[in-house]
Amino acid sequence: MVDESHQAQDTAAEAGHSMGRSMGASFGGSFGGSMGSSMNMTQSMRKKMALMGEHFGSWNKSAVIIRWVNRRRVVLTPKIIMEVRIIRKLAHENVAKFIGGCLDENHVGMMYEMCTKGPLPLMFEGEARAKMDWTIRMSWIKDIVSGMIYLHSSPVGTHSRLTSHCCYIDSRFTLKITDYGIPTIFTQTLSEFWTSKRSPSHANSLLWTAPEVLRAAAEGLVGPAIYTKESDVYSFGIILQEMALRSKPYNMYTAMKSSEIVDEVRKGASTSGVQFRPRFNDDGENVPVKIIELAQRCWAEEASQRPLFDKIRVAVRNVAKDMSVGSCFLQDCSV
Repeated sequence: MVDESHQAQDTAAEAGHSMGRSMGASFGGSFGGSMGSSMNMTQSMRKKMALMGEHFGSWNKSAVIIRWVNRRRVVLTPKIIMEVRIIRKLAHENVAKFIGGCLDENHVGMMYEMCTKGPLPLMFEGEARAKMDWTIRMSWIKDIVSGMIYLHSSPVGTHSRLTSHCCYIDSRFTLKITDYGIPTIFTQTLSEFWTSKRSPSHANSLLWTAPEVLRAAAEGLVGPAIYTKESDVYSFGIILQEMALRSKPYNMYTAMKSSEIVDEVRKGASTSGVQFRPRFNDDGENVPVKIIELAQRCWAEEASQRPLFDKIRVAVRNVAKDMSVGSCFLQDCSV
């Protein structure tokens, strides 16, 4: 974990290369060892997660989620140390604990607490998908809302990278949010930004991004200032589509590439007022009308028209009450 007195060598076993020195007085630890027993995962599950682009390692004999950052080099600054100190203090049942990271050249990465059931998209496949009934889905939706209320009320302020791949399921089937915090490390230079755009996975990562953020990025603006609580709400709206249909974002547009979808979202509403968003087709999911309406409000074109998470919490409780999925939803989400 983050330890201001610890000096250590970071090694990424799964990637097979060194993550390098500890970061002076801020980051430390060691990646290494076998992942099989510590993660309690089958080879098939590990392969599926690898295909999803998920990265894992071990630190102090414990499994961790690794979030590689698309930056060649980051210099440790007082601002980064301050941001690390902020997220070290976070503690919430729906927010995965920040463990540490590394700023070695070409190997910039953050570590978060491992949740052994894996990322949310893994639940949309095979036997897990068949078991993902509305009781489970509503429970995980509540978990996301609870975690986001906590983050928005904390010094972190906004998540800014929220996707379903940031939502991990632990052994108790509780959903925890990862990949939050330390915006300075994730803020690319313009050169790094244009380089990352050439990555085959770049367009896929933008499917959850609000149109105003896409437009700002297209104009060359980078950094935490372009992200807001409302842009986090937009991302949550896309996750709602995934949860409701138990499928990838925009899965109904089978003939379109991710880059084409992102371009349509970036353009904004057409002259007739129609905005490009996911559709809720009648595919046997029996999606509650209030869930559809909530998703549509969350991904409104105008950021000011999106409800913040305290209002979303009320809407989710009302849906749960209508569906009679459990009394826990009628209680306040913890913050």
